[in-house]
Amino acid sequence: EEHSSGFSAKLGRSRADNAAHYASQLLRRLPLEEIEAVPVETLLAEIASQLDFIKCRKPGETLIRVFNPTTDKDGWESDHTIVELVNDDMPFLVDTAALTVSEMGLGMALVIHPVIRIERDKAGRLIRVREKTDSKGAVESVIRLHIDRHADQGILNDIKNRLVAAMDDVHLAVQDWKRMEKSVADTVEKMPEWAPGVKKTWMAECGEFMKWLLEDHFIFLGVRDYRLTGKGRNEKLEAVPGSGLGILGGKDQASSSRLVSSLPGAARKRSQKRPLIITKTNARSTVHRAGYLDYVGVLKIDSHGKTVGERRYLGLFTSTAYYMNAMQTPMVRVRARNIMKKSGLVEGSHA
Repeated sequence: EEHSSGFSAKLGRSRADNAAHYASQLLRRLPLEEIEAVPVETLLAEIASQLDFIKCRKPGETLIRVFNPTTDKDGWESDHTIVELVNDDMPFLVDTAALTVSEMGLGMALVIHPVIRIERDKAGRLIRVREKTDSKGAVESVIRLHIDRHADQGILNDIKNRLVAAMDDVHLAVQDWKRMEKSVADTVEKMPEWAPGVKKTWMAECGEFMKWLLEDHFIFLGVRDYRLTGKGRNEKLEAVPGSGLGILGGKDQASSSRLVSSLPGAARKRSQKRPLIITKTNARSTVHRAGYLDYVGVLKIDSHGKTVGERRYLGLFTSTAYYMNAMQTPMVRVRARNIMKKSGLVEGSHA
């Protein structure tokens, strides 16, 4: 009630109802002792500031601001730099925002992430903040981070730019997620045709591995086809126009061709018998989880055993994949069985 009357006095009745609904959904995420530690006037000013920030947003648009609030300008202040993001609700938003900040070496004191249903007009202007159970409006992800304070505007701009790029990657990966998974079925079907010289038993095992990726064992972030062009020293691996999806779909064409030497050594063998290459890239993930991106390359091999093309998948193996029994993982299980056989040990024994 104190908050509602405060909103009415500060914002007027027309905006007070939205502020009260917004505050109730935002504050329910915070421990009561943290809420009680903030003066009411400061809390009202924070909510009013956030409502002003989210007042206009079109579907698919990302709002981001990184700032140091001041009493004169914002009606409140903080010992931390404040980061706020608003997106359509989708996977990977919170962990990606936190990852971006962490990769910059910045500490986080607080993370708040309410998912709020907001009704907007065709121009994206906020009409009403609604309950999650309402049928009108759409749910939006509102993220707020309290990070190590920086007064240098250049640093604040850098943080924002990094977040903009990371959110773009999230959007690309999520919007193409189904299409990337669908491409796996296409890949499995075409693999025997792409590499006719590979033994059928091993090709079947490689196909099982690709299917296994779909069983919550791989987070697909990008897919693109490549073909070999040129000869000798001018031999290049060139992206097939229009084949990119996810984070490989939005990259400019200047970065889409590279020398054949950029392929993993296993893919450059003169007599290639293995249609799958699994390795790490030298690029770090900007989405979901820290670390270098995982790379699954499905090779196209001519009748002479030379690699002439590739369908490249970039992403992250899930924790489920890492903890799975090696004897249950396609391709890995074949090698594991061979090792067991050569060791002379009995499977399931304690020796």
